[in-house]
Formats: sequence, C-alpha cells, structure tokens
Amino acid sequence: MIQGNRVTLKVLEQQDMQPLLDLVDNPDVSRLMIYNKADFTVNNIHNLLLQTAPGTQCLSFGIYRNDTGAFIGFVCINDIHPVNRVANIRFLAIDPSCWNEGYAEIAGDGFIRHLFLDRNIRRITATSSAGNETIEAIFRNGGFKHEGTDRKSIFIDGKWTSVKRWGLMKKEFAWDFFNTEADEEEEEDGKD
Repeated sequence: MIQGNRVTLKVLEQQDMQPLLDLVDNPDVSRLMIYNKADFTVNNIHNLLLQTAPGTQCLSFGIYRNDTGAFIGFVCINDIHPVNRVANIRFLAIDPSCWNEGYAEIAGDGFIRHLFLDRNIRRITATSSAGNETIEAIFRNGGFKHEGTDRKSIFIDGKWTSVKRWGLMKKEFAWDFFNTEADEEEEEDGKD
C-alpha cells in the first residue's frame, strides 16, 4: 500500500475488478485508452493486467480517495525488469468525476516514487495516444521526456491515431507532490 495525502494506492484484488471494468467501460475513459476496451471482461481483466514480458514483473494498484475510501482509478505497471531496472506504465485511468482535481498527478507521483525509491528502478517508460493532453501534461510535469511518436498506429474514435512514447530517468523526476527529492546517483561503469 502507498499512502498519500489525498489518495491511497492498494494492490488490485478480485473485488476491485467490477469497479475497474465499470471505469474502462465509461466512453470518456475508454476513448483515451490505447488498448481496446472490448478486450476487458470480468473473466480476463485480472489476467490482462498481469500480462508482462518473460522475466519481468507487473504491479497493479487501485487508486482510492482518502476522504471517502472510494475506488477512483487504477494504474498498471508492467515489464518491471530486475536486471535493467526499467518499468513501463501500461495503464493509468481515473474516474471522470474526479478529473481536474489532481488525483492522477498525486497517484502518478506515488507509484513513480515507489518504483524509484522502493524498487530501485532507474528508468520508467510510458505511452499516450496523441491528443490526450491531460496525460501528456502529467508526464511532462513529472519530468518525462517525449522520446518519439509511432505515427497513426492505433484506431481511436473512428480514426488512426499516433502514439507518443515517453521516458523518465530517476534523476529527472520532479518530486512535487510528496516533497521528496530524488537521490542523486553518480554514473558508475555506464550505469545510472
């Protein structure tokens, strides 16, 4: 569990699957997702969240408001590689009723902080559909760098849409929401 001032991140459990499905079934949420919501069912959602490359790990957290305890979103980090110390943000979704209230930024700060400090990850990658200005702002504000674009590679809202690729090194993370500064690491033998 990762406790923040306004949200708590808890490892997703079976009882969280229906609220999660309700969230991704919301057209305002699903239209921004790179993965087709038709892929999600009660029977396979848990397995889809745990998909990861061979030799890597996956973490899935539910995002809960501290004031009400309500489930308001989820984040899935996959392809956590123990040797290369990299991880990928596969999903980040917040209930539209909580948009523009800072919950995504706070949750993002919490799980990124967890990856860097508790799991010793040195690099995090992520993708966003072009035009998803909210998630792009969250990535930029957190220190992510735009590393490239896969042009017209996914079909969203009846048209081909590009996917932007983002990357963040541990020393680049903007530690605003928890008021913690990243540990400065010396580069040693090509490792950082």
